[in-house]
Amino acid sequence: MESLVRHKVFTLKVSLDKKTYRILEVKGSMSLEKLAEEIVQSFGFEMDKAFGFYNNPLDWSSSSEMYLVFKDLESWSEMQYDYDEYVVVNGVKTVWVYQAFEMDKKLLLVFDYEKEWKFLVELQSIDEPIHYPRLIKSVGEAPKQYS
Repeated sequence: MESLVRHKVFTLKVSLDKKTYRILEVKGSMSLEKLAEEIVQSFGFEMDKAFGFYNNPLDWSSSSEMYLVFKDLESWSEMQYDYDEYVVVNGVKTVWVYQAFEMDKKLLLVFDYEKEWKFLVELQSIDEPIHYPRLIKSVGEAPKQYS
């Protein structure tokens, strides 16, 4: 099942506010690191700051599920973070979109902890991958080739 989902297309709505949003289609096999890069660049920002994904959009600092760029650093084990034992902290380089999202799930991408840009990321659909070329529309009945 997991191998089937990872190859599907995930449609995500990414919002800064009600009037400013992007709709992205990404492969389930994309890392959260690459997803963050795509999101940030879709808003015209440079990917030059730290970031993390959090499962509590209203109060990200009290999330029970976090995906942090810091977790991928070699010095992570030496860093002093005081998370409760029920908080799940993962990295962003080795967690894929299909692992982090399920239908109707929302994650908050916090980018640039100084400016605290908050992008609400909502999974809208999971679809079969598109193969090209593909027929977009067919109108009318085709004639018989050999009549």
